[in-house]
Amino acid sequence: MQGFHQVPRSDGGSCDFCTAQPIRKFYSCRNFKWHAQNVFPGGSAGAWAACAECAELVDAERWAVLTERSLREFLINHSITQGDVTRLREQFRQIHELFRQYRIPETQACGLSQTD
Repeated sequence: MQGFHQVPRSDGGSCDFCTAQPIRKFYSCRNFKWHAQNVFPGGSAGAWAACAECAELVDAERWAVLTERSLREFLINHSITQGDVTRLREQFRQIHELFRQYRIPETQACGLSQTD
């Protein structure tokens, strides 16, 4: 079974949850470890970028739906065996739970218009 232990790394232009574009909102978050690596290598806090759909799910605290959306988008872009889907789903669930725990409540809009 393949291991999925990568710390999420934003490319700076896509959603950190599902990789969609454009980014609509940023969420401040304290640093935390995922498989012994800091999520934000350069400091004690950072920001998670979210597309409009993921931002709605985060704001509504619909964590299970966010996990399924992230998983679905990951599966579209990567070749994963059916046997690894359950494990990957659990890893998405875990990292979303850590994000939820370490998120700094104040969020700020990215300032992009809906037409960008």
